[in-house]
Amino acid sequence: MLQIFYESQEFFLLKELEKMGPKKGVISQSVKDVVQSLVDDDLVLKDKIGTSVYFWSLPSCAGNQVLP
Repeated sequence: MLQIFYESQEFFLLKELEKMGPKKGVISQSVKDVVQSLVDDDLVLKDKIGTSVYFWSLPSCAGNQVLP
């Protein structure tokens, strides 16, 4: 899943990631758990903008931890 973020360098909604997950070998029903695990490990960032929650991770930020 992390490869999706690094290759595209874009921001995604969970719904978009659930569609793309199977292409990377992740069952669409488990995409939410996988993405949350990446967020918990500080590999993917998320932010709520309005009513939408966006996820992203850029190769240039790999390994950097964002403090709240």
